Amino acid sequence: MTKPTRKPDPPEARGTADPRVLVFACNWCSYAGADTAGVSRLQQSPHFRLLRVMCSGRVHPAHVLRAFARGADGVMVSGCHFGDCHYMFGNYRAAEQFERTRALVDLLGLEPGRLRLEWISAAEGVRFAETMNEFVETVRRAGPSPIAPDGAQDGGPAQEGAPRTAPSSETLSFSEADPFGGANLFVCLECGRCTAVCPVARYQRFSPRRLVTRTLSGGARALAGDPSLWTCLTCYGCESVCPVRVDYGRFILAARAAVAVSLAGAAEDHGEPPGCAAAGAPAPAAHGAAACGAPPEAAPPEAPGRPDAARPETAIPPAAGARPEQNGVTPCSHGGVFREISLISARPGLRQKRLGWLAEGSRVEILEEGARGTSADLFFAGCAPYFAAYFAGETGAGLTASLRAGVRLLNRVGIRPALLANERCCGYHLRLAGCVSDAERLEDAVAAQIAASGAKRVITYCPECLVALRETLARRGVACTLAHLSQVLGAERQALGAPVKAAGSAGRVTYQDPCRLGRYLGVYDRPRQLLVEVAGVELAEMAHRGEGAICCGNTGWLNCNAATKRFQTARLDEAAATGSARLVTACPGCYLHLRCAQEGLPAGPAADLEIVDLWSVLDASSPAPEIPGDESSV
Repeated sequence: MTKPTRKPDPPEARGTADPRVLVFACNWCSYAGADTAGVSRLQQSPHFRLLRVMCSGRVHPAHVLRAFARGADGVMVSGCHFGDCHYMFGNYRAAEQFERTRALVDLLGLEPGRLRLEWISAAEGVRFAETMNEFVETVRRAGPSPIAPDGAQDGGPAQEGAPRTAPSSETLSFSEADPFGGANLFVCLECGRCTAVCPVARYQRFSPRRLVTRTLSGGARALAGDPSLWTCLTCYGCESVCPVRVDYGRFILAARAAVAVSLAGAAEDHGEPPGCAAAGAPAPAAHGAAACGAPPEAAPPEAPGRPDAARPETAIPPAAGARPEQNGVTPCSHGGVFREISLISARPGLRQKRLGWLAEGSRVEILEEGARGTSADLFFAGCAPYFAAYFAGETGAGLTASLRAGVRLLNRVGIRPALLANERCCGYHLRLAGCVSDAERLEDAVAAQIAASGAKRVITYCPECLVALRETLARRGVACTLAHLSQVLGAERQALGAPVKAAGSAGRVTYQDPCRLGRYLGVYDRPRQLLVEVAGVELAEMAHRGEGAICCGNTGWLNCNAATKRFQTARLDEAAATGSARLVTACPGCYLHLRCAQEGLPAGPAADLEIVDLWSVLDASSPAPEIPGDESSV
């Protein structure tokens, strides 16, 4: 049966005259309250839509962000009163989720009145009608959402999603001019070294070699329903041992992009709106959403360059008659909330409030959208403020402290960096997930921001941002150099002062090499030099280190499962075996994933290990000099 579609509202009826409001209503109380209001024939605004959920505790932040991303001007979550929950504690969970959602919405710059949490029982029909009318009027006064997509139809972003080319045969390659993403698969010796070093292959059924063999024998169609395509961490551990240097990571990323295109087409065939967010699965739950990728790898100064995967020109057809979610796409972790943030980040009307992490007295230059600064250096913080807001607690506080420490360290070596008040996502995770067209739209925006700033050098907090921005800026002709924070501080380590030696085992640390900083960019020594020469600690190396280091277990928020938890635990055991009190890393992703893996571990050395970031360790190594405030201080 053909799914009915709602006609879009005419442009003159949108905005303040006709707000779009979505209400997530608990089945047992609030939705029944709506029924009571209806049968009582109470006057209600026609400008809200009711979405029934079994429990308000099931409304994840990703659901709310996805609603805003698809054109909602306001969102309400409504559930049972405390003590009345059909599932006992679901509304307590809803309140907890809502706090995280509120923090993310605030960072996105949306007015507080656009998001609300209400407790309404089945008997409160009058209260339901009054609340809805009042909320719709509040949203009406706020006006149209600045992050709503242009030309939204049925809540979906019509401008998102690349134009697709229909498959022309049963065995298409990724591109007729560039078979298999140009990864040189035909020289594979099938020696199995890639599988031997793959951390995923040790704990679940996965083999890089077998995936290559299946592709060579069955063509691109063989990948359309293969979950192994989304299992790979793209850590480049396999390429480091390949005797013929097959670019396996490039192959994986080009394949994901091609499959994502076909899945997005299948979603539209089943009545889903276009765009990356619809390309893999139904609406995200607590740990489920779509997977859609291919990231640009850059040519670093300390290692040979890795070319970007070619953008596929041909879609891989999905299995006949299959729903998009039946084609082997592995769900994103955390409901896909961070992909929603990336998609929203590309919206022209976005005006974030993301600099709340800055410490008082930080010597920085804040640049509003389109402003040109006087500082030669731009500090690119990446998505860390959103990570801190979402994870909150001790983990979020640690990320916030890390960002502040990074700015203080730059100040101590005489650098007063510029910060973009509306800094947009680099788009790397969208490419990893196959959302090539959305990633390119975001890359255009961030490249324009950096070009407008007038910065001569971009200093990134996150290694993934550096990998992405090198290719983004080079492709768009933005002339500036890029460096990771560890490279900048390593070159200026004498200015950071003499270290303060720590006594005993408390002064012994081990270091986790991030895949993007190490195998992608070739930066291994700088962080170690900073730890030994500046922090004054004893560095105890793990058995797997440098080019042979084991990945933290996740990238792009794809494929977090029991198998990755097992090898993350093994990595923590390896770190604890060094006798170190602390595990230090220079990547926010490693920091988050390893701390997450540590939760729930039984008592022991691995559970007692303190996971910290490099910048906090350096910042605490010696007292910061007193810097008088000036007009550029926050």
